Amino acid sequence: MTGVQRQAEACLQLLCEHAVNINAEGESRQTALHLSVRYSALSAVHILASYGANVNAVDSSGMTPLHMATTKTLEDDVRCISVLLEHGAEPNAKNKAGMTPLQEACSMGNKELVDLLLRYGANINKLNQAGENCLFLFLNHMPNIRNSSLLGKLISLTSPLTVYNQRGHLPSTLTLQCFFKQRDQLLKLIQQPRRLQDICKNYIYLKHIHGKKGDLRKILPESLYNFRSHSCIWM
Repeated sequence: MTGVQRQAEACLQLLCEHAVNINAEGESRQTALHLSVRYSALSAVHILASYGANVNAVDSSGMTPLHMATTKTLEDDVRCISVLLEHGAEPNAKNKAGMTPLQEACSMGNKELVDLLLRYGANINKLNQAGENCLFLFLNHMPNIRNSSLLGKLISLTSPLTVYNQRGHLPSTLTLQCFFKQRDQLLKLIQQPRRLQDICKNYIYLKHIHGKKGDLRKILPESLYNFRSHSCIWM
C-alpha cells in the first residue's frame, strides 16, 4: 500500500467517524461504495461497510456494488465480494438487464465467485429478462465450454435442466460446428429423467448451502448425511 493510499483511507475513516453522508450519490447515482468496488479498493470497502454504507444501493443502471464486483477478477475483488455479502448484500438483486450477480459470475465462468454467491443464498435458477438461466449464460461464452468443473456444477444444480432460453434458442456457442459434440451430449443429458437421489442431494445443497458441513451433520440423520457426503462429488 502506498503512502497516498494510506492517507486516503485515513481521511475516509475520519469522514465516517464524523457522520458524513456515506450514501450520497454522485455521477450515475453511484455511491462511494460503488466507486470503491470499481477501483478494487478493499480497505475502503471494509471501512464504508463497517460504518453502515448501503451495500444494496442501486446506480442508474440498476447495478449494486455486488453487481460491479462480480464483473471483475482480481483477488481483491473476491475479497470485496465477501465483505459485501457479510454486510448483507443481496445476492439475488437484478440490474436493469435483469441480471443477478450470480448470472454475471456464471457468464464469466468464475467458479470461485459462483461458489461464494451460492454460499450466501444466490438463486441459480433465476432467469434474466431475456429468459436465460445461469447455465445458458455460462455456455454462451466460448471460453467457458471447456470449464468442466463449473459446467458439472451448473448441470447438477439447474432445475428444470435446460440449455435453451425461453425463446427456444440455444447458446450461440452450441450452434458452432466445433461444439456440435458437446451440444449433442448436453441435449441427450437434459432428456434423461433425473434420479430421485440426485434431486434430493441438490435440494439439500441449495437449501442448506454448501460449505456448512458441521451444521448439516447436526440436523441430518447419520445415514442421510453419509449419503450426501459420498454422493455429492461436485461439492
